[in-house]
Amino acid sequence: MSRGKFISFEGIDNSGKGTQIKFLETYLMGEKIPCVIVREPGGTALGETLRRIIKYPKQVYRLFNQEYVKEKDFVQIQEDQQRTPEAELLLFLTPRAEVMRHVVLPGLEQGVSVIADRLGDSTRAYQGGGRFHSFPPIIQLINQLNDFVLKGNWPDKTFFLDISYEVMLQRSQGAKLDYMEKLGKEFFERTRREYQRIALENPKRVISIDGTLSPESIFKQGILPHINKLYGLL
Repeated sequence: MSRGKFISFEGIDNSGKGTQIKFLETYLMGEKIPCVIVREPGGTALGETLRRIIKYPKQVYRLFNQEYVKEKDFVQIQEDQQRTPEAELLLFLTPRAEVMRHVVLPGLEQGVSVIADRLGDSTRAYQGGGRFHSFPPIIQLINQLNDFVLKGNWPDKTFFLDISYEVMLQRSQGAKLDYMEKLGKEFFERTRREYQRIALENPKRVISIDGTLSPESIFKQGILPHINKLYGLL
């Protein structure tokens, strides 16, 4: 049995990853290629729990206060306390380790293709670029931590959908923003620049695509040719 293919999608929020993942899933199913979709953070019991803490910390802290108020060893949580950039960086690595161990690697070994909505590049872009201003020692540390968690299993192909912060806001259409989405223009501009650096450093793996094109054009022109080549479907 041949090993499954590993494909990831990256970009700032509202870049269109979800739409392209659905397109790709439908296409692979049509070609009788088994696949599974994972999202980061998430995909496991611990991963989905940490996803809520990462995205909606105040609401989770409030629930903890309500649920465990009568426990003898429970200390009331400060619901407005902001997490540190260092803690946030490490928070994303934990669910990644879990989903790799429980979902990704078993799937690949069984010949199932795995499509990931975010992976290690997100931590380097968001935390390394956005939080730590692309400080070289931090980028080096993140690269090392990603290698440790992924155990060298980087995706065969990564599609980076590149959009601006302004496009990101336009696409939100007034929807409620989560903790990360509220971090502002300068944060997301730093994040985007780090994504662009990642693409330049990894030209064989990372495919940069203009995320403002129509979804159909992105898939047919920017993604499908690389997928056909990866699977030998030319």
